[in-house]
Amino acid sequence: MRPNPRALNPQTFEVEGQQYELAEYRNDMGGPHLKVTELSEHPFTVMTRGLEYGERPFWIGGYAIGQPELREHIAAAVAALHDGPATTGRT
Repeated sequence: MRPNPRALNPQTFEVEGQQYELAEYRNDMGGPHLKVTELSEHPFTVMTRGLEYGERPFWIGGYAIGQPELREHIAAAVAALHDGPATTGRT
């Protein structure tokens, strides 16, 4: 897979045995956003998330529509990599 010159800070992570890449993108029309790509023989984008307004994930083509736990795990991995570990409020 060729690196995308517009991707900033690409990071890879694994969820349920599948490798994914998280990268930040900036464009003139949509502003800054995150893009998650499933790394396979034929890589494809599975999710995007805007950065400006604490936006929720947008799943491309209904990716994992019948697998809410997989979606949760991917979204949690993205949040941990990009936003930092969640805090529980406990001291």
